[in-house]
Amino acid sequence: MYVDFALLVLRVAVGVVIIGHGILKWGWLGGGGSLTGVAGWFNGLGFRPGMFWALVASLAEAVGGALTVLGLGGPIGPSVVAADLVVVTVVAHLPMTPDRIVELLNGDK
Repeated sequence: MYVDFALLVLRVAVGVVIIGHGILKWGWLGGGGSLTGVAGWFNGLGFRPGMFWALVASLAEAVGGALTVLGLGGPIGPSVVAADLVVVTVVAHLPMTPDRIVELLNGDK
């Protein structure tokens, strides 16, 4: 019983965070962000057309997170979220060396 409840809490917490991350890209939450801004960032990362990939990423996070929270579709929601986050990790986070992080913190572009 406690394991089932713990998994439910974990599923809902992770799903809500991922939904919020996807909705932030639409500018509906937090008073910031926009799909065009995300599209420009994606273009800079080499994902072209940027607007298409911004829509794909935001929908993957919002819909995948919602499926995870609701427990619908079995492993489909978590799999969509996992695929999205693997791409983010490989493209945006792994290239960050300690020197590059210091440059960014100092305001260098």
